[in-house]
Amino acid sequence: MKCYKCGSFLYDGEFCSTCGADVTVYREIVLKSNDFYNSGLEYARDRNLSKAIEHLNLSLKLYKGNINSHNLLGLVYFETGEYTLGFAHWVISKNIQPENNLANMFLDLVQEDKAYFDSINSNIKKYNKAISYVEQESYDLAEIQLKKILNDNTVHMVKAYQLSALLRIRKKKYAAARKILERAQAIDAGDPTTIAYMTAVNSQIKNEEKDLTPGELKTKHLQENAEEDLHSPLSGDDVIIPKSSYKEYNPTTVAIIQILIGFIVGAALIFFVVVPAKTNSIRNEAAATQSGLEAQIAQLTEENARLSTPAVTEPESQAAQDEAASGSAEPQTTSEEDARKEETAKKDEALLLEAYAAYQDGDIETSGNKLLEITDASVFDAGNKAIYDAISYTKDVVPDYWYNGAVRLFEENNFEEALKEFTRVYEVANTTGESLYYMGLCHYNLDQYEEATARFQEYLDTFPEGPHVNECEYLIVQMS
Repeated sequence: MKCYKCGSFLYDGEFCSTCGADVTVYREIVLKSNDFYNSGLEYARDRNLSKAIEHLNLSLKLYKGNINSHNLLGLVYFETGEYTLGFAHWVISKNIQPENNLANMFLDLVQEDKAYFDSINSNIKKYNKAISYVEQESYDLAEIQLKKILNDNTVHMVKAYQLSALLRIRKKKYAAARKILERAQAIDAGDPTTIAYMTAVNSQIKNEEKDLTPGELKTKHLQENAEEDLHSPLSGDDVIIPKSSYKEYNPTTVAIIQILIGFIVGAALIFFVVVPAKTNSIRNEAAATQSGLEAQIAQLTEENARLSTPAVTEPESQAAQDEAASGSAEPQTTSEEDARKEETAKKDEALLLEAYAAYQDGDIETSGNKLLEITDASVFDAGNKAIYDAISYTKDVVPDYWYNGAVRLFEENNFEEALKEFTRVYEVANTTGESLYYMGLCHYNLDQYEEATARFQEYLDTFPEGPHVNECEYLIVQMS
């Protein structure tokens, strides 16, 4: 360890032996930075690269001159396909320590291997092109670009795996999506996006297979494997033999084919005519229901105001007034309660229709958000209950979307917005210790030490065996 003031090596003691600077706090900061580096190294060895990135960034947040953290973070980013970030940390490391630095070797190895360097650039361009195709809704073209990346074993791009899996989920090819996500998890076992997608895919596959017999299940798996083989890319050794166009037909075969064509045409009419019409009907019904609700709310507000205004009548005896009041109070209260229940039920139905429309459009996050707003799903009729049950899994993965967005805000030093998102995640999925820990870090970075101490202490009480116990204890001591 070197002195921050004069650059001399530090020995035991509270002061630098060369310049006399007080290095007590500086030494603690560097040692804590090294602790985060060591935990990041352990996570990297366990293939939990997302956790490794998190701890290494915390190490550099404490001490930006930690060469080992910069070098390891560059390697981890390279392994996940974030090549630009990897290069950036190696360049920073090289500028801090130009001599006797592993970053020099890493940069030289990548730049001298021209084939590997060209492969990286090529795959980055393919991924960017795939993103462009997705934005243009040219999903098939995007899949072609992503398949080229997945077939290149010299580079790993976790985001490309995730996007490719997402496109297969969109086509409801859940088994194929799961295989791609398994490859992504082999690279980074702790990536929250991969875990969220895998949870959703496993839930869909479980729903598809729960009523199948063992024989049907085996046939389904064989068909899925055959489909993967059918779409596997051709190599240079593959030989394509064109099939003969000559066929001998018999009347029975022709009749069967005609019947099958009739079924296919009918199915196509249902899919391309009836289903879109039904979807548009649902969306229109949702919009109409929403506007009707607004009108009903206005009407109820007006009625409530009218009822709350005392009527001007001729004087009556006190006994008669009491009798009228006692006779009308209960029906009025009951009527208002029924109106509120009916209003809530209509709002919930409108939210369900909006959630289903978003689900049909492939917007899982919006669908889940709408479902979370529903007050009481038990009052739905059989049809709405079936829709709710079919898409209810979307609300279970919504906290993962919130968490990922909160982490991005935290990394951008937008601590106030990140705190709001982490709090929302913790309120919905209160078993997530990561969100509670990040809430404490947000308060800490906002100099809200009392709130930060409370959050860290809550983490220690709730998750006494959690991975952030040491950090929480250390930061509590620092703030005391």
